[in-house]
Amino acid sequence: MALEFKNHARRAFLSAFTHAGIDRACVSLHNRDALVLAYHGIVGEGKPDPFRYHHTVAEFTNHLDWLALRCTPVTLEEFGRWKSGEWQPRKPPVLVTFDDGYRNNAFVAAPLLKQKGIPALFFLSSGYVESDLVLWTDEVFARVCAWTAARLTGPNGMPHSIPPSPVQRAMLALSIVEDCKNITQDQRREFLAYLERETPGSDPHQDADAQAFMTWDDARALAGAGFDVGSHTVTHP
Repeated sequence: MALEFKNHARRAFLSAFTHAGIDRACVSLHNRDALVLAYHGIVGEGKPDPFRYHHTVAEFTNHLDWLALRCTPVTLEEFGRWKSGEWQPRKPPVLVTFDDGYRNNAFVAAPLLKQKGIPALFFLSSGYVESDLVLWTDEVFARVCAWTAARLTGPNGMPHSIPPSPVQRAMLALSIVEDCKNITQDQRREFLAYLERETPGSDPHQDADAQAFMTWDDARALAGAGFDVGSHTVTHP
């Protein structure tokens, strides 16, 4: 209930922000700057997003319409020309990027981008392409949410009490994911092994639409459609 109220309040604030013209004022103040957006995944309407970093089709479509109106969507090559001072569009340039290489990028996001005539850059974690692996951030989140004991030792050695509320537990899981970003890769592997040992019946594959990775054919199709494709490391450490 608290999360629903928070989301409703956020939508109301953004609507008032836009209707008051503050968004246009902000853009005009930064008309010599560039905007770089980092998305992860785009999922269908009504689908829950347990990982808190995907957007729905409606949200993404609204973003694209706003960007087309207020900014100049650019390719990576055009962004380079702007950065080197060779080119200055009338409206601020915006570079739309996607991290990780989720399959919904190719089958949901790319058609919407094409429809709106907006270029994008897709960063792929090559070790996950064409695999049924789960991104380690997703696995940490899922296993903490499935924790059955009363306490959990975090990646930094700090003990955590497991809250009974699913919403509070999800917030704890997200904070532990963030803690995992501040330790070494070896420490992270050890922590993941600990989580796996303590949650033997838990399956981190929670939502194929949100978690599945694209194939190399999907990546080639993106490049063939005119999108830029880049590296997001092999293992996403």
